Amino acid sequence: MDRRYRGTPHGLRDTDCGRAPSGAHDCRALGVHLGGFVELSIAWRRPAAMMALAALAAPAFAEDERPVTATVGGRLHLDFATFDNDNRGTPNKDDTEIRRAWLDVSGKFFVVDYKLEADFSGDRVEAKDVYLSRSFGDAGRLTVGQFKQYFSLDDRTGSNYGSFLERGNAGTTLAPLYRLGASWQANPGDFTWAASVYSLESIDAWQVKGRAAGGRVTWAPAPGEGDVLHLGLSLAREAYDNPGGNGTPGLKIRPRPAGHLSDESRLTLVDFSAGRDTDVNKWSLEYAQVRGPLSWQGEFSGATFDDGAQRGGVMAAYGMLSWFVTGESRAYDRKTGRFARVKNIRHKAGAFEVALRYDQMWGAQHLDGQPDLRRGSTEGWTLGGNWYLRDNLRFMLNVIESRNRDRLAGTTVDRTRAVTGRLQSPQMMLSILGFGMVITFMYLIMSKRLSPLVALITIPIIFALIGGFAAGIDEMMLEGIKKIAPTGVMLMFAILYFGVMIDAGLFDPLVRIILRFVKGDPMKIVLGTAVLAMLISLDGDGSTTYMITVSAMLPLYQRLGMNALNMTCVTILAGGVMNLTPWGGPTARAATALHVDPADVFVPLIPSMVIACAGVLLLAWYLGMKERRRLGVVTLPKGGSWMDNSVSDDGNTLPTVEDAEDTKRPRLLWVNLALTVALMSALIIGVLPMPVLFMIGFAIALVINYPNLAEQRRRVVSHAGSVLSVVALIFAAGIFTGILNNTGMVEAMSHSFLAIIPDSWGPYLAVITAVASMPFTFFMSNDAFYFGVLPILSEAAGNYGITPVEMARASLAGQPVHLLSPLVPSTYLLVGLAKVEFADHQKFTLKWAIAISLLLMIGGLLFGLYPFTT
Repeated sequence: MDRRYRGTPHGLRDTDCGRAPSGAHDCRALGVHLGGFVELSIAWRRPAAMMALAALAAPAFAEDERPVTATVGGRLHLDFATFDNDNRGTPNKDDTEIRRAWLDVSGKFFVVDYKLEADFSGDRVEAKDVYLSRSFGDAGRLTVGQFKQYFSLDDRTGSNYGSFLERGNAGTTLAPLYRLGASWQANPGDFTWAASVYSLESIDAWQVKGRAAGGRVTWAPAPGEGDVLHLGLSLAREAYDNPGGNGTPGLKIRPRPAGHLSDESRLTLVDFSAGRDTDVNKWSLEYAQVRGPLSWQGEFSGATFDDGAQRGGVMAAYGMLSWFVTGESRAYDRKTGRFARVKNIRHKAGAFEVALRYDQMWGAQHLDGQPDLRRGSTEGWTLGGNWYLRDNLRFMLNVIESRNRDRLAGTTVDRTRAVTGRLQSPQMMLSILGFGMVITFMYLIMSKRLSPLVALITIPIIFALIGGFAAGIDEMMLEGIKKIAPTGVMLMFAILYFGVMIDAGLFDPLVRIILRFVKGDPMKIVLGTAVLAMLISLDGDGSTTYMITVSAMLPLYQRLGMNALNMTCVTILAGGVMNLTPWGGPTARAATALHVDPADVFVPLIPSMVIACAGVLLLAWYLGMKERRRLGVVTLPKGGSWMDNSVSDDGNTLPTVEDAEDTKRPRLLWVNLALTVALMSALIIGVLPMPVLFMIGFAIALVINYPNLAEQRRRVVSHAGSVLSVVALIFAAGIFTGILNNTGMVEAMSHSFLAIIPDSWGPYLAVITAVASMPFTFFMSNDAFYFGVLPILSEAAGNYGITPVEMARASLAGQPVHLLSPLVPSTYLLVGLAKVEFADHQKFTLKWAIAISLLLMIGGLLFGLYPFTT
């Protein structure tokens, strides 16, 4: 045999095309396509590879203004199939699968474009597009690496944009798929063309040996929206080395007419697995037209096989008709000669498409000079329905009738009916990555397998690398740290300021008053904690609430041996309710995002806040009663001196604490009180940024109370541990939020949630928003929720008569849960001051936080702040 080329069609596999093991031949060969996009291939040679790499480094015709960019994408396809098999052949089993779970990162690195893409759906990660590319202006583009070869309109149209779950028989068996090589593509006028030389190996299927060349050309005269004529031609020449011999995979054409999961409905049309070098020639003619909502498309493809002892051939043809019932049109990409994402969905309910396809493939094989030893055909009808809820979310349903025939025996060997479906979301992979990162973080810290500090740093980095963000991860982390730096500085000097005030004894009179009131009763102490936290929370700043409350109350909890988690629980819940004041943050964000008056949001909210506060007090009573039953009531000495010892009725003695009178400054009590009141007033008014105010306040307090330099150093050193533990967590959280936000995970998480809300739930969007605010403000920052998710929800709710101000009120219900998020810096301050574990605090408080949030929501419904339904 004259062996100029040897190879196996990329996609001609002994096993499932698309589910084959890495060693299987991909049943598709590289070919030259002509039809709006010309793709030609030449035999792969080392000199050609060196020339291609050299061209990548050549001067560019034009440079992007940004030298380095990175964009993350992906796709998730969840499939199911149910079969009605006749009694011929082995029946297929009903099944489900994650068909595709792709993640990719693409962008520019100075003058070179790049793309890294992998599929995580199988037992192992499989590489897809992995290449470098360089534009040379109008002359074209050079691509080097592993990429999908250029063959047929059906195969070149992405799996996100086809009208059916599966491509036709030729697209799944003859097209070369992903191969290592080099290509040149250009788009002159109404034409596109591409030519490539490639190896029959891929990154994963390295056992397949051989060389190939192929190309494609297309012509689409002045395509416009709803008006497209497409003609194309694809060609390929492949030379396989010893298919089926020496451990290499065999070369077979075995289509799946009943869908990807129909492994038992496959007929072998040709089989060249005898270990002899095999030449394969492929071709495909393309035609498609779009006229408004209607489109029709067809291709006629074929391939010949020759291993020197036997010859074979296959031919395939399909025709399809598509109609968008809702009036949209199939989108066409003239630069690449293929169909693209449906745009401009016209109706709130989405776009609906119905499509019908007939597909047939037939093949024959014979020894040289002998009659056919194999001749068969497969055919199938597919009726498809597509519901595009969004341009990036689609439900697909296909009904398939297929038949395989042995033409030599004149019999039907298999007839199968199938119903297959798919949920498709390109953004869902990024959303899953984001939720996976937060859930993994939460699991590791709540199970105490990692400390919060270590988890905040390592977990986002690991997930960023998994998602392919290595190129820009440094900038993401730095941006996150920069955004959170003012908070870190504020907390550092706030801890130092209140530490000085505690040392000087500013809060001692308050503690004595509380002690005289509570009289050693744990129930009254927990209630007093809640009341104190509510009053201090009126300033709108959680950090000061936590510092003052813990400073005043922690000694009491320690003296009586009470569980400090009770203190952190009621303190954070009181702050979560009282922080809804217009100057507190969440209310201002919601009002700003929806362009409404903060007063219109807050004032009607007061009755439901009263109900929630009552819930917090009731919880404090319940937790206090539990502590009273556990510890009893301790009798304190007259005069309320908490430094003295006393004996309770049952003979228990209060534990003593170390005397620290050398740091007390009782003569400066009123000076320190005036300074603190002035500082709090300046914070509320906003005289200067909060970090600056605390820095100034700390400097003044330190000099007034401890003018001696040595004593100043001792005061700073005594609080260094608290400062370091809290501020380190804050900056670590900057890495977490920087990666979560800048990778696009937060946006993808938001869109994934919005995409699953059916339109029939529209009248309930206010309640849905109130409920959703709990998990969403837990998994993402307030800024991301109020400025990213809430405006979209509000816009949708407006169609059902729900006003923006009602949506703003509903969105605030989840704030008690939000404060438990690992993304809230002040929470680390609370647990650090109280000397409890973050995970223990979350587990203890979460159920109560949900209960208080539900009280806020119920109060809002009772007082008509937003409707249950419209």
